[in-house]
This record gives sequence, structure tokens and C-alpha cells, in this order.
Amino acid sequence: NGWASAQDWNSYTRQAEIVIDQANRAGRPLILLPTAPNAKADTDLSLLTPIEARAKLKLLRPVPWNTNREPVATRLNTFVAANSQRIGPPEIVWISDGLDSGAIKPFARSLATLGPTWYMPITDDGSLLVLSPPVLKEGNFEIAVKRQSEGRAFTGQIDIRAQNERLLQSAPFTFGETDLSATTNMSLPLELRNEAATVKIAGQQSAATIVLLDERWRRRKVGIIAGGSNERERPLLSDAYYLKRALEPIAEASTGSPLSLLEDNPSILILPDIGQVITSEQSKVFDWIDNGGLLVRFAGPRLSAQSDRLLPVPLRSGSRALGSVLSWDTPQSLADFSEGSPFYGLSIPNDVTVSRQILADPSTIGDGRTWAHLTDGTPLVTAAPHGNGWIVLFHVPASPEWSSLPLSGLFVEMFERIVAFSVVAETTSLQDFAGEHLAALKSLDGFGVLGQPLASISPLSVEDIKSWTPNQKAPPGLYGSPSNALALNLSEGLAALVPIEDLPAGITLMAADGERSFNVKPWALSAAFILLLIDGLALLFLTDALSRLTQRNFLSRSTTAPALAIAVICLQIFTTDANAADDTLALEATSEIHLAYVKTGDTKIDTMSHAGLFGLGQELIRRTAVEPGAPIGLDLETSELAFYPLIYWPITEHQTELNPIILRKIDRYLKSGGTILFDTQDFQRQLPQAFANRPSTPNEAKLRLVMSELDIPHLEQVPASHVLTKSFYLLQDFPGRWTGGAVWVEVETNESGGKESLANDGVSTVIIGSNDWPAAWAKDRDGNPLAPVSPGGTRQREMAYRFGVNLVMYTLTGNYKADQVHVPALLERLGQ
Repeated sequence: NGWASAQDWNSYTRQAEIVIDQANRAGRPLILLPTAPNAKADTDLSLLTPIEARAKLKLLRPVPWNTNREPVATRLNTFVAANSQRIGPPEIVWISDGLDSGAIKPFARSLATLGPTWYMPITDDGSLLVLSPPVLKEGNFEIAVKRQSEGRAFTGQIDIRAQNERLLQSAPFTFGETDLSATTNMSLPLELRNEAATVKIAGQQSAATIVLLDERWRRRKVGIIAGGSNERERPLLSDAYYLKRALEPIAEASTGSPLSLLEDNPSILILPDIGQVITSEQSKVFDWIDNGGLLVRFAGPRLSAQSDRLLPVPLRSGSRALGSVLSWDTPQSLADFSEGSPFYGLSIPNDVTVSRQILADPSTIGDGRTWAHLTDGTPLVTAAPHGNGWIVLFHVPASPEWSSLPLSGLFVEMFERIVAFSVVAETTSLQDFAGEHLAALKSLDGFGVLGQPLASISPLSVEDIKSWTPNQKAPPGLYGSPSNALALNLSEGLAALVPIEDLPAGITLMAADGERSFNVKPWALSAAFILLLIDGLALLFLTDALSRLTQRNFLSRSTTAPALAIAVICLQIFTTDANAADDTLALEATSEIHLAYVKTGDTKIDTMSHAGLFGLGQELIRRTAVEPGAPIGLDLETSELAFYPLIYWPITEHQTELNPIILRKIDRYLKSGGTILFDTQDFQRQLPQAFANRPSTPNEAKLRLVMSELDIPHLEQVPASHVLTKSFYLLQDFPGRWTGGAVWVEVETNESGGKESLANDGVSTVIIGSNDWPAAWAKDRDGNPLAPVSPGGTRQREMAYRFGVNLVMYTLTGNYKADQVHVPALLERLGQ
């Protein structure tokens, strides 16, 4: 149940259920051990009955970190050794993601020494994908996707979404048969990039296929105040030229006057070598800084001649020359950055030197105000807070006139740190920020759904983050505060995807079963017994003993009755196991109300159906007296339908023709009081008209195929006075993920205009729509929506919930709301 199992989690649980069924038939206890425990119950070793094992399996979920198999093997060996006299040698089924996350050979050998071990890989076909964090290159996102091994060629899609799940942009990626990685480039306008919250592989549900974005991936607005004509006449000598080149990969830079730049509300304002800002403009700049702005200034000849108040420290007049004809000093190099500096950790090239600088008054430089200094201790970059913002000063120009810093890569790296620092300008102390412990703000689950963090997650220090590995105490997610969150992504902490190969002797490879096993024992034994009776009768016939026994009336009295009794007893014994299993399912389905859905075989659709009915069930519990249990997925061939008052049936383009047995079962369900909600999920307004004409969508064509084989009454669009519009809430439309699609129910009026008498207590047995309701109802364990709605908005999702509540109340209570039209007449009669 590590992160790699999330995409095919249904396959993992199905294989585990098959093993549980086998143990149930053999009358053997089980031990269920996850290799990525997330709770104390996951590490408990105890013998479980099949019913207990199923209950534990239902609670098990994928986790957003790697498997850790070695402790599992140790615990299992210890338990088996301590209970060897009681349980004997175990049989082991290892259901695996096929991924070697470390120490795989010792783990496999330890299993093989315990007993016969079957290795069952689920995802070993190269379909396991990992999304790498985007890399900013020339203002674009370069995004790489890796896969576990070579396999089929296919094309996927990467989506960039905002915090409210609104799609901002999509781009395809393509794998060849031998490719292990694929890359795509995506470009977003500044406004959309700053809205981007997640990057995700479409159609995938794993913590490794989603990347959370923080301020590191956002381009900030930077304004450069124009300094003079030098920028046009000699651009290579102007500060603005080098500033724009340094900012190009990480921010959107523009030039202009202070007032025009402030109108765009930039994150950073850069003031090249300008000695004096006009007094009226100074006050505007100070107000902007007080509200959280970051002003970066560069010193030069003008600032050495005169200065204003927009400085972090007072300056000495004039400049200090290093290495000139009249100076004994030589050009100075940069000293290592201190821990309190935003530049801490950057490597300093040997060829970066400073030949001239403006000095600060040393008596005014306090702790934390020097971000960079030269090897002789004089400051190169100073900073000071002002209100909620900061003022930063480079004591050299942004051009190479006084230093080689603007010509180096270090200059770009320093601006990357400054841009990142601009989002936390409200922090009043760099030391406090550097030593801060970041609490979990949001965390990802194994399916890649962002939700509220558990209380057991510990805050992370800066040192923890540097060596971060995803685990139970520090899962991937967002850490920090809502205004300054740091994203930790699973793919950042993953090593190479290494498939499991060359397992030691004693491990037998076993292919995963496609379907649940079927117990043929009762039928085989019954057939054998019948054949035994036929063989005995044939023997009596061939030896002519049958006629003699018949003449003596011996067969009827002494043979026939006992034989029939034995047959009945044996058949009852043989079918005990099957009946017991059926009774268990029946008890689970009837002990409380369950919303049910038809399984389509499409993992994505089935998962959304389950999540949607779960979300609707939570709203029913919160708003009404109905308290449904967990949703149940139905296999039309094997599941009993009569236990469920309402069944949701998503129609897909892969829907196959129904065999006669299934058709009879559905017909019996509809005519005995059940209701089926058919949903094509394709938002087609002219849905039922396609029954008489050619369908316009693949899903609609499949629905027509299903409906043509069933005894379906006449349908009409839901009338304004229909009970469905007032069974709990007053509604006039029924949106889901989409809005505007028509909803169709049984006709309530006959040809003469009178009311039809619907057999199902006035409830339509068939309801048809195309609005994809489960996607709007679906929510995770923390109550967060799993899918966006279109065109969107909280109201649309609320109305979708209201329709779901009305639908359930309608199917459970019948036409009691319609009967209320007789209330005035009844009250009048009571009054008489």
C-alpha cells in the first residue's frame, strides 16, 4: 500500500479479497500486513477470521510514501516463530507494486524461509508514472514524466490547475515503446502562472502524479525605475540592462517612473543608481514599502554624491576605490554568506571581485542588517525592515563599472533569493525566519488528494526540510502559513524507479486474477453424487437386478427414499459455504440503507461513483434523518439488486450488451420497486429524443442499446410540479458537474390528460440525465471536493447536493409530497 499502489488500488484489494475467499473456503485464519503502515492497527500481528480480514482490508488505504518491507518481514518472522506450534508453516501471497524501494532481496528471502510464497505483481507493465516538479526555463515550465519500465507507446496529458481546481492549461506528453521519460513545455501568462496551485497527470490518482506549487514557481512583478538616457544610448553600460537579464528567468520586469510602476503593485521595486527620488514620490514609495513591498537599491556615482531617506543604513560620502592607481588596496572578493542571510549556501565564484564601493556608517550597522560583505569585512549588501516591507542596498552599481558581480551567475542566484524573500517581507527578523518550524498546512493522501493534515504530523525545521524523505510523520503537502507555504512533493523525495527483478529461489511468480474466484465445490460434488446414482442404477439394470427389485417393491421402499434423502442432505451440506457467503453479503446490504452504483470496469469512473455517493451520503447524514452506510459497487452478474432502493448507473462508451440473465434481473428489480438513475455524463440536452433518432454521442448510443432491451415506460422531462422538485428542497434545475442537461422521468399524465398511476408509489423507476452528478458530490475524507464543476461556483455544487438529497428522499418516501395537495380539503373536512 505504498504510493505506487494508488493508481490500481482496486486491483490490489480485489486480489486480496480473492485470497480471503480461498482462506474462507479452506477454513484457515489470515494475517493481513501492509508494507507501508500508517496506523498502529496496520502493524498489529494477529490471526484474523475472513470477516475480520475483509473489515481490515476496507480500512486500508494507499499512503503517499515508499513501502518499507524490511520491518514487516522481521515482525512476521518473530510472530511465526512464537506461534509455530499453533499455526504451523504459513502460505504467503505477496501482492506487490513491482517496485524495488530497497532491501528487496533480504525481504524476499525471509518470506521464502517461512513457507511457500507466491509473488503477484500488479503494476509491472510500465504504467507506473512519476511527475517531476516543473523547471523554469526561459520563462516556461519544463515538465518531465518518468515511468517504471519500457512498455507500450502512449500519449498522456498534463494539467495545470488553480487552487479552486479551475483548469489553467493542458499539454500532451508522449512515451515511445523504449522511452523511460517524456518532457513537455508549458507557457502561462504571468497572471495565470501566479494562480497555478497544482500540476497533475490527467487521469492518474497517485501522490507521485501531482506536484504542489508554491512561490518558487511563481513569477513576481518587478519594477525597475528608469535612470536616464544611458539606457537608450549605451545599453551595455546601463544598470537596467543587467537587471533585466538577471530577472528574465524568474520574474516579469518592466521599467518606468515610480508612480507608473506602483500602479501595477509590483512585488519588488528596483532603484538603480539614483541619488535623490522626488520628495512627493518618496512618500508613495514609503507607503508601498510599509504595506509589504521590497525596495532594492544600487549605489553608484550619483548616490555617492547625494542620497535620500530610502536607505537601510546611513552612507559615508564619496566612494572607496580598491586597486586604483592612487590606492594601496587590491580588488576584494566576496566572503562566505552568513547563516542569517537569504544568500546563505550560495557558492561564490573566484573571479567575482569589487574594485569600488560605497561604505556604510559602521556605527549604524546592527545585527542582521548585512546580507553580504567583502573579505575585508566591509558590507556589500545591507538591508533593514521598514513597516511590513524591506529596503535592500547593493553598495555597488548593477553594471560592471565597479565590480564583476553583474557579469556572474551569482548575480542571478542572488536575485532568485531576493525574489523568493519578497513573499516573506513581513517577517521582522531573518534569524527568526531561518529558525522557524513549519507546521503542516495541507497534506496529500495516497491518491494525490490534498486535505487537512493529521494531528500526528510534526512541524519541520529548516534542517528537516533539507534532508526530507516522505514518511508518516512528514507526508508530502504544504507546510508553513497560508501566506507563505512551502510545497514538499513526493517526487522530490523519490529515488529512481527500479523494478523488482531476479527474485531468489522459493518465490513463485503468480499472475493476478482478472475476476473473483467462484466456488465450484458444491456443484462438482453434487454432479459427482448424481453420476454415482446413475452408475448404480445402470449396474442394477445390466445385472437384471432392477426388475427383480421392482417386482418385490423393494426399490421404492428401501432404495428410492433413502437415496433421495441422502441427495438432499448432501446438496444442503455442499451449498453451505456458498449460502454463508451470500448471507454475509445480504446482512451487510440490509443492516442499513446503502446507495449503490453499477461497476463499469473503468477504475476512474468507478472510483468517482464511489466517492460521489460517499459525499452524498455525508450530506444526507448532515441534512436529513437518512443515515446511509458506505456505497456499494454492484456487479450486474453476481450482485443482488433488491437490497438497494436507488442504483446509480454511469453509462460509458464501453458499455456492452446485456445478457438475458442480467436483463431479467434488472427488469425484476424495476418492477419490484427499485429506481435506477442512468447518467451518460456527457451533457447532452436532447437525450431521450435520440431514442427515436440516431444518437449523437457514444455514451448516448450505449444508453439507447441498454434501454432498447428493457421494458421502459414513456418518459418526459421533469415537469415543474413533479415531486422530484419538492421532495426536500424546492428545485427547478438539477445540475451536477455540468449544468443544463435535461432530466427525464416516467410520464405522469396519460393521453387523456389524467394522472397515471405509477406502480412504485408514484416514484419513477427510471431517471435519465447527463450532468455527471457524482463528480459534483464527490469529496475526500476531509470534506474537500474531488472534481471541479462547470461553469463552476459554490452555488452549482450546492444545488447538485440538493438534487441528490431530493433524489434519495424521493425514492425512499414516494409521493407523499404530492399527497399534500389534499391537505386543505382534509382540514376543511375535519373542521366540519
